Amino acid sequence: MGAKQRGIVLFVSLALLMAITVGGVAASQIATLELHMARNHRDAAMAFHAAEAALSEAEIWLETAATDPGALFAVNGGGLFRAAGYGAEPPWRQSGAWSGSHSRAVVNAVPDVAVQPRYMVEWLSTLAVPGGGAQ
Repeated sequence: MGAKQRGIVLFVSLALLMAITVGGVAASQIATLELHMARNHRDAAMAFHAAEAALSEAEIWLETAATDPGALFAVNGGGLFRAAGYGAEPPWRQSGAWSGSHSRAVVNAVPDVAVQPRYMVEWLSTLAVPGGGAQ
C-alpha cells in the first residue's frame, strides 16, 4: 500500500466519522425537541382539565346555591362579584384577584398540577322571562 492510498483511507475514515458524529448530534437534538413538545402537550392538557374541573364545580355550585342572586351577590368577595360598572375594571382583572378569598378554590383537588384551579362568579344581571320567573 502506497502513501497516497493510506492518505485516502485516512481522509475517508475521518469523513465517515464526521458524518456519523453530525448524525448523532442531530438525532439527539431532535429527541430533545420531541421531549419538550411532549411535555408542553402534557402541560396544556393538564391545564385544560384543571380549567374544566373549575368550570364544572362552578356550574354545580350555581345550580345548587344561586337561588336568590340579589342576596347572594350583595357583597363582593369570596369569589362572588356583581358586574363592574361601565368603564370599571372587572374583578377578574384586578391585581390579587386570583389569590386569597377573592376567588374560590376548587374543592376536589386536581392531581399533578402546580397550583389548584380557582374561579370567580360574576352576576351580570337578572332577566325577567315573560310569563315566568327571573333567570
